[in-house]
Amino acid sequence: MATQVQIRRGTSSQVAAFTGAEGEIVVNTTNDSVHVNDGSTAGGFELARVDGSNWAITNDITTTSNIDVGTVTADGLTVDGDINLASGGRARGAAGGDFQVSSGLTNDASEPTYTFRGDPDTGIFYGGANTVGITTGGKQRINIASNGDVSLYEDTGTTPKMVWDSSAERLGIGTSSPSTKLHLGGTAPGDSIIRQDSTASGTNWEIGERSAGNSGNLLVGKTSTSASETGHRFGQSGTYVAVTNFTGTNEQAIFNQDASTGTTQIDFRNENVARGFIEWTNTATTYNTTSDRRMKENIQDADDAGSNIDAIQVRKFDWIESGEHHPYGTIAQELQSIASYAVTGSEDSEKMMAVDYSTLVPMLIKEIQSLRARVQQLENN
Repeated sequence: MATQVQIRRGTSSQVAAFTGAEGEIVVNTTNDSVHVNDGSTAGGFELARVDGSNWAITNDITTTSNIDVGTVTADGLTVDGDINLASGGRARGAAGGDFQVSSGLTNDASEPTYTFRGDPDTGIFYGGANTVGITTGGKQRINIASNGDVSLYEDTGTTPKMVWDSSAERLGIGTSSPSTKLHLGGTAPGDSIIRQDSTASGTNWEIGERSAGNSGNLLVGKTSTSASETGHRFGQSGTYVAVTNFTGTNEQAIFNQDASTGTTQIDFRNENVARGFIEWTNTATTYNTTSDRRMKENIQDADDAGSNIDAIQVRKFDWIESGEHHPYGTIAQELQSIASYAVTGSEDSEKMMAVDYSTLVPMLIKEIQSLRARVQQLENN
């Protein structure tokens, strides 16, 4: 082995043209680099600088051990070309949670290629041509297809439950094939399609509650079809039910069609007991007040109505708002002391008092009967 080492120096151009003896060292004074010669190659071989500014890897690096890259410059590590990982190889950070790329895996939801160190079943995987999948816990959660469709999966990661159809611009919830702009499907019994809870008021509203026996109902402000629960119900057959509770008693208005008679009607109920209804067909409209014997007791003949009829003051007047003249009518305040059942409201309230003239009809009938009896008596005499 030779014991003598010869060192030369020169500018970049001098070094490039010089062919030194084997093992001879040349210092480049232009860029402060060192070259080692082999006895046949002009310029020799430049040694790498510590800052890495004058070297590059041009051939494959094959190793069964880790390749650690220590502190690098602010520009990081730049690779001009591919980084090919052999089966089982990984490119990763040093700490748990750092992003890593692995090879030799199934590249699906159970073993995604792009993961986090220490969490090998959570990350991103290749789902086919121009398709990306996102997985957590080894189960697929999101799939983005080449056409822009986006699918979100249920807890098992097997069935998409929310789908964005990008070409049709449709969103499906509970269905993988939305047919409208917003398609809500597959709702399980007991679920509400839309629900909003308000902790401030303690109330909630629901739309489209679906449960056993309630399928197809649209509910607003209530969670069942119960007549004792306030809110609104729109039924499959076109039935509409409104339930209110102003005084602790449930009042209902039901818009329905009687299949047996073919008439359409609005039922008015109190505690789910019919109190009256408006009914119409293609030829007539009737206004009905409940008068069923089963709802009455202490039934007796009415007293003579003559004194009451004489006491009713029939007036003529002009309406203040419209100026319209009304030739026959009553004043609610005057009628209240004679037939209070025909008057609603109070003079002390801001709500205007009203008169239901139909309730005066039985009193008029009673008086007509009395007059007929008197006429009959006079005729008999």
